[in-house]
Amino acid sequence: MLLSKITSESLSIYDFVRCRNHLLVLLSVGNAHRTGELTNFSIADYEGGMKQAAAENLVFTISEHKTASNHGAATLAVNRKEAQLLASYMKLRKLPQYAKAEQFVFITATLSKMTQSNVSSALTALSSANPL
Repeated sequence: MLLSKITSESLSIYDFVRCRNHLLVLLSVGNAHRTGELTNFSIADYEGGMKQAAAENLVFTISEHKTASNHGAATLAVNRKEAQLLASYMKLRKLPQYAKAEQFVFITATLSKMTQSNVSSALTALSSANPL
């Protein structure tokens, strides 16, 4: 779904949430972070990381998170395939129906910033829907 040509008219909130949850799983497993880094991943952080678009791997820096004062900025590293999926998701995220959403990459169906509990629920829901 993320790699198909989805328009704002054909995208349901259910489809958006499925795409978001898929990326949350990929990024949380691939980076082994707490959920806080993903909830604080802002659109500005995303755009900053995209400046290295010619690189094989992209690294996004997330400076606003719970342990930033002790441990510094968190990094979110993605390979080329994950970067392509994330870019496709961001095209959806920037559709007009999400224009009034908070300025974070991952948002809820009500357009607010996700909490750590929301991310945990999304990861659980996706893994329950797709058992190994």
